[in-house]
Amino acid sequence: MIPVELSHGLVLAVFPFLAILAALTDTFSMTIPNRLTALVALGFFAVALASGMAFSTIGWHVLTGAGMLMVGFLLFGLGWIGGGDAKLAAGAALWLGPVYVLPFIVLMALIGGGLSAGMLGLRLSPTAEAIGHRVAFFGRLLADDVGIPYGIAIGSAALITYSHSFWIAQLTPGL
Repeated sequence: MIPVELSHGLVLAVFPFLAILAALTDTFSMTIPNRLTALVALGFFAVALASGMAFSTIGWHVLTGAGMLMVGFLLFGLGWIGGGDAKLAAGAALWLGPVYVLPFIVLMALIGGGLSAGMLGLRLSPTAEAIGHRVAFFGRLLADDVGIPYGIAIGSAALITYSHSFWIAQLTPGL
């Protein structure tokens, strides 16, 4: 086990940084690289072991992540989400574990629905079209033939849920 201060720093930094990076990457490129989703998973194991998480608890987290990966690949096979989205959601579920995965899924669906409605509204807006002609990034993001960067919903829901999880609760007992 590593020093407590370093363990706390890892808990506060690793997953939030990776979730934000994934959301931004998906926003700007409409992809979530395999290296990034692998870092999410590897980061969990590093922080779990460094913080002294029990092996049985790690096992439950692994089962939760694996279950989410199966659901994600089903949705990917149906063409509803991208492969990176499936792997990122599974990585988030790995970090959140069985206790927090349902609130994560509900938040992800709500944020994703709002994101989809907002993107549709923007795509129909003449103002957005004018901005899209001037700013290449917005033009690509608002094109009709481009999907929704669902990594935003996954990352946002993961951060909100993580902020209420046992990872943070162990750092702030009594709050």
